[in-house]
Amino acid sequence: MDYKEKYLKYKAKYLKLKKQIGGVMQITENRLLAVDSTNPYILHVEKSVALHFMNFIGRGGKYQNILIGEVARDGNLLVKSAGIIREPDCLHLAEGVVAKNLNYRDDPSMLTFYNGRDFGLSDALNISGSLDPSNYVKGFDDSAVPNEDEVYAIVGNKIKAGVSPYHIAYVIARDGNHAVTFEIFSGPPGYNPPGTPYFGIYSVVPGDVYPTFHARWRSYYESNHIVPKTIILRRKH
Repeated sequence: MDYKEKYLKYKAKYLKLKKQIGGVMQITENRLLAVDSTNPYILHVEKSVALHFMNFIGRGGKYQNILIGEVARDGNLLVKSAGIIREPDCLHLAEGVVAKNLNYRDDPSMLTFYNGRDFGLSDALNISGSLDPSNYVKGFDDSAVPNEDEVYAIVGNKIKAGVSPYHIAYVIARDGNHAVTFEIFSGPPGYNPPGTPYFGIYSVVPGDVYPTFHARWRSYYESNHIVPKTIILRRKH
């Protein structure tokens, strides 16, 4: 079965399931993870991988102090943020994931471009870094493909008052061609309750059931006459 046949078969199965449950649940490719679009603050983890995921959020896990979970009656794991963010900011949240502290505010930066330079030092350096081909190791724009434990970053090519200069989303899981993120957007009211991180599902291939990260966020910038570039960041080593 080639990729197109596999995609069409998955899409038909997804649309059937979506209709059955009222069209609110977003489900990853292998049905291991799901997010209710009306309540994106809870990640549903299928019971077959619940124990594996618990290792990430338990004591010593890489998401300790960031995510907490409880087992539902059906055996699935329900995961949510371990707390709220005092000063909602997408970069601070992503750095907090690395630091295992939701309200991390200290220097130095915890994220780097793929060329090893720190992200977040200044808007000018963020813009120049996003336009540097040496940082396209994992692709760019719609072709940007992160692994689990990497970070999406969409950066505008100029600064404009009232427009966020970038948006960052930490990839906490991958399931096939779908990436699950933990993020927050400090933009206009209505995006999410103040200080509440949420989960998102993006495709790593264009034309899928879900948009790519770039496709989802580019309109925010383009509507403000800003040209965005999406790249992948990683933990600082």
